[in-house]
Amino acid sequence: MKKTVLFTLLTVFTASITAKQKPSTFVYNKPLGFLLNSFEIGFDKRISDQGFIGVMIGYGAAEENDFNNGDMEELKFEFNFKTFLNKYTDKRTYYVQPFLMYKQRKEDGYDYFGPSRNSFKTAALDIGFVFAKRYNWDRMFMDIQLGGGIISPISGEKEDRYYISNPIVPYSKGVHPRIGINFGISI
Repeated sequence: MKKTVLFTLLTVFTASITAKQKPSTFVYNKPLGFLLNSFEIGFDKRISDQGFIGVMIGYGAAEENDFNNGDMEELKFEFNFKTFLNKYTDKRTYYVQPFLMYKQRKEDGYDYFGPSRNSFKTAALDIGFVFAKRYNWDRMFMDIQLGGGIISPISGEKEDRYYISNPIVPYSKGVHPRIGINFGISI
């Protein structure tokens, strides 16, 4: 079964790369998320000559280790709108992307000196924009993004939000930078 699925995905991938029509859909992945134990995939659909509307879904998880004494799960959902500043089929092109992201994180911490286990959920909204440069190679592309947004926690207790405007803490309230690389294919 696994071989059949992999063969089908490989066939679709090679067929989409060799097609010569103008692309109308982008599928991309954010590989830097793998460093943080997360997987993020996005889909963009063309709605005008230079405009694309898209969604990105991400999931991350981490188990207890030497650096953190608890388990963590994270879910992300992003809605975005890309506007290319010149033709999106050029070898090098630029775009501006406003976005709205909902993030939810669940953490389970363990207390080894007592029989307690503390668990909490945090959710936040992130609104902002990125400016990006895209490199196109036939049907494959790479985006380098730079921007930021305002994050506002929408759940959790006020006492849990010790870090206000600290970009190192993922769900703290304030302005956070956003830097990223996307790899994808045009269909």
